[in-house]
Amino acid sequence: MTNNLKRFYEFFEKNDSERYRGIDESYFANLNELDKQEAWSFLEKSRKLSEDSIRALHILDKVHAVDIFKKVISQPLVKSQYPTQRFEAERCRLLMLSYILEVCAKRQYFLEATVFSNSEFEEVRAGFAESVPYSKTIPEVVEALKKMILVETARAPLGGAVAKLMAIHGMDFDVDNPKYKSTYLELRSGSVEDKIRAMKRLAAVHSPEYV
Repeated sequence: MTNNLKRFYEFFEKNDSERYRGIDESYFANLNELDKQEAWSFLEKSRKLSEDSIRALHILDKVHAVDIFKKVISQPLVKSQYPTQRFEAERCRLLMLSYILEVCAKRQYFLEATVFSNSEFEEVRAGFAESVPYSKTIPEVVEALKKMILVETARAPLGGAVAKLMAIHGMDFDVDNPKYKSTYLELRSGSVEDKIRAMKRLAAVHSPEYV
C-alpha cells in the first residue's frame, strides 16, 4: 500500500463525520495507475456494494463501473425483514440506476428506477425524483411524478417531484420567474384541483422528450 492510498483505506474504517459526508474525488486525486488498480480491486472484492463503494467505483472508472452496475441490477433486489437493510439496498440500487441512466437512457432502466417512487422510505422517494433524468424520459416516469405530487405528504419527495416534473416540461428552476413560481406553488398546494390545473398547463407549454 502506498501513502497515497492510506486515506482511501482509512475512509472505509471510519465511523465519523468524514464517513457520513461520503467519499469523493479528493480521495483519488494523487493516485497513480497502480494505486487506482489496487483501489478498484479492493472495492470489487467487497462482500457487497455500499453507496460509498458505488461512488468510488464510478469515480475510478465510469465505463467499467456502469458495466458492473448493470450486472448487479439484473439480479432481484434482496429483501430483508429489517428496515435499515431494506433502506440501504434501495438507496444503493437507485444510485446505480442513476449512474446507468446518465449514459444509457433505456426504457428498462427508467422502469427500474420508477419502482422507487413508491418506496416505503421518504429519502428513497426523494432520491428517485432528484436522480431521474429530465432531458429524456418515459411516460411512466411522468405519471409516477404526477402521482407523487397528488398523494405525497413528505416535503422532500414532494418538492423533488414538483421540480422534476417542471424540468421535464421545460421549466428550469427559476424562483425569480413569476410563471415558474406560480406553477411551483400550485403544484405544492393542498388543492388537488390546483395541482391538476398546473399539470395541464405544463403539458400545454412543453411536451416531454420520450425515449
